[in-house]
Amino acid sequence: MYLGSVFTQDNDCLHDLWARTGKAKAVTKSMENIWKSNSISNHTKLRILEATAFNTVLYGCETWTNSKEIRDKLLAFEMHCYRRILQVSWTERKTNREICDKLGIERDLLQRAIQRKIQLFGHICRMDDNRKITRKPCCRKETARCRSCSFSV
Repeated sequence: MYLGSVFTQDNDCLHDLWARTGKAKAVTKSMENIWKSNSISNHTKLRILEATAFNTVLYGCETWTNSKEIRDKLLAFEMHCYRRILQVSWTERKTNREICDKLGIERDLLQRAIQRKIQLFGHICRMDDNRKITRKPCCRKETARCRSCSFSV
């Protein structure tokens, strides 16, 4: 477990992503009065969205595998949030590019997730060699010697 992310044998992190998008959608739903307000600028709404919902979704994203399914899920969640800010229904025939152009957005949620992965990698590379995270984990036992790979902790 890392930052609340659960590791599985097959590196499937979709359950984690589903849980995080569900929490983030609850956050955006609770701020419905902000999204509908005409007195708050779209720039301010985007900053609120980044500080609340996007950080909720991306918490622990460093551990996710890069798959098409995850990329599609992140993009769908991101566009759901942008459409909510602009009060555009999903039934209206507006492309994602039109929505992003209207908000003046260049960088997407997937790029933020990749940037966080790269930052974690750089952090690990700069660590001392005697830190646990830089060593190969092989078992859950903290004090005993691992029989499967003869790696002592």
